[in-house]
Amino acid sequence: ILAHRRAKEISLADAGFWSLLWIGVALGFYGWLRGARGVDEANLFLAGYTLEKTLSVDNLVVFIAIFEYFRIKGALQSRVQLLKSSSRPDGFAMISSLPLQARENSEKQSLLCEYLEWLDGRTST
Repeated sequence: ILAHRRAKEISLADAGFWSLLWIGVALGFYGWLRGARGVDEANLFLAGYTLEKTLSVDNLVVFIAIFEYFRIKGALQSRVQLLKSSSRPDGFAMISSLPLQARENSEKQSLLCEYLEWLDGRTST
């Protein structure tokens, strides 16, 4: 949120830097988790992280489509994502969406568990 306060177009180098930084943080956490909790739990984290990283591509497609449809210039795209205005603090849209994302993730996890239980029941008979 703080890195994109100004309306400037994000370059490919900037995007690459931030992507590599967060991937590095995740891999560092993986290393710590592997030492603290064991290989199995660390591998579960890495599998989940990889899955979420690949699923985030569909978010990019949606944002690109929206930006193209409304002809939002590159310099304003990060501001639009944060819904920055004088009446709302930076990152209002992102922060306000967290409870909705938590609920959605909880529902997805619930459905996945039900499916895995169903699948397990099918294979054990």
